[in-house]
Amino acid sequence: MLVNLFIFLTGSIIGSFLNVCIARLPKEESVVFPSSHCPKCNKNIRPIDNIPIISYLFLLGKCRFCQKTISFRYPLVELLSGVGFIFLYISTSSLPEFIFWSLIYFLFIIAFFTDLEEQIIPDEVIIIGLISGLIFMYFRGAIVDSILGAAYGVTMFFLIAKIAKFIAKKDALGFGDVKLGAMIGAIFGVAGFWNTFMWSYLIGAAISILLLVTKIKKTGDYIPFGPFLILGAIITYFGGPQLLLAIFR
Repeated sequence: MLVNLFIFLTGSIIGSFLNVCIARLPKEESVVFPSSHCPKCNKNIRPIDNIPIISYLFLLGKCRFCQKTISFRYPLVELLSGVGFIFLYISTSSLPEFIFWSLIYFLFIIAFFTDLEEQIIPDEVIIIGLISGLIFMYFRGAIVDSILGAAYGVTMFFLIAKIAKFIAKKDALGFGDVKLGAMIGAIFGVAGFWNTFMWSYLIGAAISILLLVTKIKKTGDYIPFGPFLILGAIITYFGGPQLLLAIFR
């Protein structure tokens, strides 16, 4: 129990840093300097106001100085980071695996929210994830599968982007999704990429239909695909192939 609590707290602290990355990387700002500050009034955030999740609740979701609303994304990212860290601790069998998959999970969180909010997947996320995936798969004796997976990812989403643009006469898939496909292919290999691909389109179709039915989005509106890819990758990690077989059996 105490170990899990420590893992959760550590993950939520990392999540606090991920929030900085999500806010600054799309603007090409340093994630180190300046120190954390309110995006509305630019006042530096006190250490007591920077405690993951708790400070948000204590301040009722508002800046201490300007009283402007703080995005709910901040405690959400901290919560997801803490909970995900526990699941990865439980599901991995060695320290190197735990470190690798934790790194990938945190990169996924950054990419998920930057694409959702800004329609940007930072190159830093892709480069770190792609290189880490290749190195990890090399030591597992699966470097060829990793390279092929990355090639499949680039080729598949590049072709989809071109075909969709030809049909719709506008960009329907961003180049960030193409690069994210390469990263996922390098991490999971060919089979893992295809499972992620299937899950991402199943999730994407379901959510897109829901957004259209509820009139949150209109036909022709852009819906970022990166978050669907990331959800598909997380499902693949936690047993996606078995779930797909059960669905289509």
